[in-house]
Amino acid sequence: MKIGIVRGAFGNPYELQNWEPLAGKHEVAVFVRKNNGFRTAARFDARRAGMTVERLWSPYDYLNRYSRAVFNRLFVDSHYLFGLEKKLKGFDTAVCAETYYAYTQQCLNAKKKGYVKKVISTVWENIPFNNESIRGRKEFKQRAIKEVDYFIAVTQKAREALIAEGCDPQKITVIPMGVDLERFRPSRGFRTHAGMTKVLMVGRLVKEKGILELAKKIQGVEVKIIGGGIPYEKMPEVYREADIFVHPVIGSKTWQEQFGMVLVEAMASGLPIITTDCGSIPEVVGDAGIISKDIIKDLKLLVANKNLRLKMGKIARARAEKYFDRNLIAAQYDQLIAKI
Repeated sequence: MKIGIVRGAFGNPYELQNWEPLAGKHEVAVFVRKNNGFRTAARFDARRAGMTVERLWSPYDYLNRYSRAVFNRLFVDSHYLFGLEKKLKGFDTAVCAETYYAYTQQCLNAKKKGYVKKVISTVWENIPFNNESIRGRKEFKQRAIKEVDYFIAVTQKAREALIAEGCDPQKITVIPMGVDLERFRPSRGFRTHAGMTKVLMVGRLVKEKGILELAKKIQGVEVKIIGGGIPYEKMPEVYREADIFVHPVIGSKTWQEQFGMVLVEAMASGLPIITTDCGSIPEVVGDAGIISKDIIKDLKLLVANKNLRLKMGKIARARAEKYFDRNLIAAQYDQLIAKI
């Protein structure tokens, strides 16, 4: 079977690892923009996953943050991939993302022309009717809701947002993101670091991620903040060097944490987690972390209690093995594609 994963500017190894187990069984191609920001994606695909990478020019390649906003106001969305429809000719399934991206509309155009048989969309958005202030986005979304053959919602909250916007519940399956549990794993069972407690945060360096709160100093704690620049293949070791993982997300009116891949990576690494009640976080973390109203207070609690850290770390690893094994996720993808 030929599967095309259409991601534009968002082709990244965090998500693609979930498709890797299918690369030996099916012919899998990833379609990204020419200057895809996640440069490790191409290396990841070619070297490890057995996928091919198609790089197509996009308006996104020529625009900065401010000009993209202007472009979107004039032309709805800059995530357009030149030549995508023809590139999808002969594919059985196109797996796009969200309902409001231009390349999702292109996948539907390709289906209408008979180039691709089915279109599946992976949806992360968990705020109903979000993005509709931009002219044309509502129409994009409504067309996708009607014409996409099936939706993969990464959380129950994303599923509920789709239903609120008018999507048929029978067309939605919740399948979360997973990680490679062989790579993301505890160090020698579980960590026994001596000296200062090592606290890790991984996320974009923006206000919504709560970085200012974590910047407060706590005695006896070494805080490491990873905002980018480290290749993904080196991240498992970064987690193994830590004692506690903190994800102090604040969110905003137009963005709530949609999933939190870093939470799953931390769980798989056997780390105790402190995070917040933002978006889909409680659904992802479950009982494997502290949903905190006072990050500093709860951080001090874990710093002072090594046994509690070890107990929470084991619970976190067990949850990752039960729900977030990328092999289990890939099997669900395979079953879904075969069904439709």
